[in-house]
Amino acid sequence: MSFKYRVYGLNIESEIKLEELIKIKENQCNHIDVKIKYGQVCEKIKKQVNDNSWIGTDINDICIYIKDIAIYQIKNGNTIIVEPLKDKDNERIKSFLLGWSFGILLIQRKTIALHGSAISKGDKAIIISGKSKAGKSTLASALNNKGYKFLSDDVVALDMLNDNVLVHHAYPEKKVCKDVMKVLGYDEKNYKINKQNAEIIRYKVPVTEIFEPNPRKVKAIFEIVSKDEYKKVSIEKLEGNKKIDYMLNNIYFFGVESSIGTRPEYFKKAIQLINSVPLYKIKRPSGKITIEDQMNLIEEELSEL
Repeated sequence: MSFKYRVYGLNIESEIKLEELIKIKENQCNHIDVKIKYGQVCEKIKKQVNDNSWIGTDINDICIYIKDIAIYQIKNGNTIIVEPLKDKDNERIKSFLLGWSFGILLIQRKTIALHGSAISKGDKAIIISGKSKAGKSTLASALNNKGYKFLSDDVVALDMLNDNVLVHHAYPEKKVCKDVMKVLGYDEKNYKINKQNAEIIRYKVPVTEIFEPNPRKVKAIFEIVSKDEYKKVSIEKLEGNKKIDYMLNNIYFFGVESSIGTRPEYFKKAIQLINSVPLYKIKRPSGKITIEDQMNLIEEELSEL
């Protein structure tokens, strides 16, 4: 039995049921881009991955090993093979499939993926990125409450079309940290815990009612940086090498690509993409609630573009 879905601009056929994803009907799907199936990876790979989180000598054949959960083999940008290990918890298997595995798959397809959240208003999208606990999810959720629609959380898939940068939708669910749940007024009892990261408790929050199911042109990217030394919220437009540094630090799983050998066409596409979009850094003081100030700065910049 197989299920058909659409995510990151791709038609998926999966032996694993992925309720989070947007289902597509037979008459909506004239081709399949990616197949997900249960299977076994070869013994040689198993021995190698026991001491590694991922392994591969070729970008088009990467294995991710998650202890006691599964081995994921991602091949040629069109196949993901999942071999469950001791843990038969399907929620955990799905969590690493939808996160890390799809991140590798997008690299293989030469699709640029960023760590961050994508939201939209009208036919334009903005991306909010930043390191863990920088406050990007809180800011994106606050903008959702002001009328912005939800496109993607964690993995943001970007592509070029006629010199425009497009962001593809993920699926209508966001991962919200425990402390952010309280700020946004969510009752933890009503939501499941995302099991990808045992160290940080994150809840799975459905956002079907504000989900945007169509690709949108990216109007701007905002990076949130939080430091104790910042006394107030400020914004800086990044240019030149600062934009390239941002791209290299925020591409999803760029370490995989660079350690195996960065392909010139992939790097060229990343540079073209980041040079096609205005990029801003929002500096905010740590430990202070400054959401309104951040939203005001963003909307001021957007009004001038």
